[in-house]
Amino acid sequence: MNSVYIEYSFKKDVAFRSRVFFAFLVAVCVLLGFYSLFVTILVPVFIAAIALTYFYKRSLKCEYEYILLDDDLAIDRIINKAKRKKMARYDLSKIIDFSSVDEDFYKRYQDKRVKSKKYFSRLNEDDIYALVFNNGNNYECLYIQADEALKQAIASRHPHNLHL
Repeated sequence: MNSVYIEYSFKKDVAFRSRVFFAFLVAVCVLLGFYSLFVTILVPVFIAAIALTYFYKRSLKCEYEYILLDDDLAIDRIINKAKRKKMARYDLSKIIDFSSVDEDFYKRYQDKRVKSKKYFSRLNEDDIYALVFNNGNNYECLYIQADEALKQAIASRHPHNLHL
């Protein structure tokens, strides 16, 4: 088999809960800034709250990157285009199903115990695909978004598991 190397990245959407918490932090900073004008002991607390808000805002700017090297799929999260964190690593030689997420897919696995991981974004318009791995008595399902190059690379290496 030929060697395969594909990179695919996309911006992650920010959860509503995270946006609400950021708004809360900004409101706390405004209140602390106002009260620190009258009570000088609150100035260090105000500065700490600004720093916390700043770093929290930076952590909201993240993107995911898939790196497919032969049968090894690595999923990384890149925070503020500076810090990389390894989220997961999958061995695609253990894949038992690769399919688009539709009603037929859910029917095939409705009777089985399936643990799922989701690495996709509503901001991305590419299709969502499911990769299913058999881990003994239960199944692990990985939901990813893929462009045509990534989809073809997985499909070419594992055509017997394809349900597109």
